[in-house]
Amino acid sequence: MKCLDCPAHITKSRLRCNACAYRKRVADKRRQSKEHYQRQQAQRKPRIPRVVVHIDKNGQFSYYTEPGVELLFVDERAPDDRVYKWSETTTTAEVERILGDDPVGHRFDDSDAAHQLGQRLN
Repeated sequence: MKCLDCPAHITKSRLRCNACAYRKRVADKRRQSKEHYQRQQAQRKPRIPRVVVHIDKNGQFSYYTEPGVELLFVDERAPDDRVYKWSETTTTAEVERILGDDPVGHRFDDSDAAHQLGQRLN
């Protein structure tokens, strides 16, 4: 009887020869170990839901919130109705599409855009 994985090997009663059976067991253990590690990493680091305020080239604002986020606006100009809850949510995939692969800057980093933003906020 020929081995399933390598027809050059001949086995008497099993589907795989000893060498192929050993390689398959090792590959299965590596795959299971990798999957176990990925599950542990996913459980260890909870992802924080995000809110994206997208400002287009014309200065128009769009808001995108992932599930699990409560976005509230407070408008002091309307004292009888000053707190407004944003009820629309988008998918995480949509937020990822909007963000793309661009680096995330912050107010105190070294980029020119962050410096200009810091000057406007001060």
